[in-house]
Amino acid sequence: MAERRTVLKVLSGCAGAAVAGVGVAATGAFVAQSERRPEGSGGASWRKVARLDALERGKPTKAAVIGAVEDAWVRTPDRRIGSVWLIREDDRTVKVYSAVCPHLGCSIDRENERFVCKCHDSHFTDQGGVVDGPSPRGMDPLEARVADGWVEVKYRRFKLGTSERVEG
Repeated sequence: MAERRTVLKVLSGCAGAAVAGVGVAATGAFVAQSERRPEGSGGASWRKVARLDALERGKPTKAAVIGAVEDAWVRTPDRRIGSVWLIREDDRTVKVYSAVCPHLGCSIDRENERFVCKCHDSHFTDQGGVVDGPSPRGMDPLEARVADGWVEVKYRRFKLGTSERVEG
């Protein structure tokens, strides 16, 4: 009789462990799938950021990038997911740089005719190159196009603190 109880205890323990394992695996898969970044940060998509006729040639202009943000439970449309610097070259060409400093992710602003990250005093040229400071690389360029009078940007995020430009 004691052996029968021992066998039943072992079987019950194994069944419980199996059920718990399935639960943990399902929860892990759900969390991994639902941990989403802002739309446009992974598989980037085109985002309208400014009217071309609102940009002055050669004058850097900062613009917000708007998109949806999702998590496991909520999808929030039309939120600011980042910002970019636009430099209009002519009627069809606009250079675009991410406004995120490659050093540690602070915002890049404009001061004294050049780009500057005020967090750690990195400075950048109008072509996005790093002049001085701790930034390991220049500003991150982004794909841009002009469509129906709008400047559209393929918004991406890059890994911080590395000299190589790696999407992340």
